[in-house]
Amino acid sequence: MYSIIPNINKTFIQELFSGDNKNIIRSDNRAINEYRQLSIKHLTSSYNSPIEVRLGNTQIFSQINAKLVQPRTERPSEGIISFQVDTHHLKPNADFTSTNEALNEFRISISNILEKCLKESHALDTNILCVIPGKLVWKVILDISVIKHDGNIFDTAIIAALSSWLTYKIPFFRIKEGELYYDSFINLTTIHMPVCVTNGIFLKKNKNEEIMFVLDPTFEEESVMSGSVSICANIFGAISYMHMNTEVQVGLDDIEELMGSTERNVVFIHDEIKKFVEIENKRFDKMVKAMRIIENKGEGETGNNIEENFGNIKKINDLMEIEEKNENVINILEYNK
Repeated sequence: MYSIIPNINKTFIQELFSGDNKNIIRSDNRAINEYRQLSIKHLTSSYNSPIEVRLGNTQIFSQINAKLVQPRTERPSEGIISFQVDTHHLKPNADFTSTNEALNEFRISISNILEKCLKESHALDTNILCVIPGKLVWKVILDISVIKHDGNIFDTAIIAALSSWLTYKIPFFRIKEGELYYDSFINLTTIHMPVCVTNGIFLKKNKNEEIMFVLDPTFEEESVMSGSVSICANIFGAISYMHMNTEVQVGLDDIEELMGSTERNVVFIHDEIKKFVEIENKRFDKMVKAMRIIENKGEGETGNNIEENFGNIKKINDLMEIEEKNENVINILEYNK
């Protein structure tokens, strides 16, 4: 993408979306209600490798890190979730701004929609992160790194966050004879799964200055549009959050029109995330199965004992002692086999 957009490009886009014709073909050969190509994949074959999400030329990496900590006093049976957004990759190329202040505002806006769409809507299951109520829970830190910005960062960031969350594994702890141990792994889960669908707002050149919604705007389109509407919704049509950034008056009829197309696009994004999750879960199961076969055969140093790879048995008292020292205790396993 480019830091400076030629005026001729801006003029072309403005003229393109100012007419009454909805059968418009955009500069990248899309219709106004069509997403760019979506790609979700791990960067390497190792467990917990960063996930790369591409929406057209927009590129985001996401990765989860987790550790065992004390729960919050007011929520003793719930784990802790936090988001960290990194935009420093955009600085050297001046992808969309030349000021640190604008870049910081951009980072905050991404953090806000992650918080509101996924966390404040109670979409992510925090109860599954509890190990010992009132004593020990998982703190999950979801890192989002914006690598390339070519428009529609919000949708891409939510897809990346959900893809990481739904493919991450945590140990399933058991208590036996006063000892806390784990011998298997479980997925993180969602209560419901809202995704974000963003439309740019363009004004038609007619008497009433009617609105035209353009799905998944590129960076060039964002530079000339009159605003945007981002709707976070699940496949059941329940809206968890709506972000409207525009000075243009948007009426109820406009919102109703937008909601009709949003439902279809939510299904599309869900299906793409689901495909990725199914592939990754199968890959992890094969990894564990192969490891257990090696263990049973006694082949190789790493296969003699599964706990050598999946962590050591820890007594409850030992965990509590480490916890009380406020050392943020045990880092979660990273299986790089």
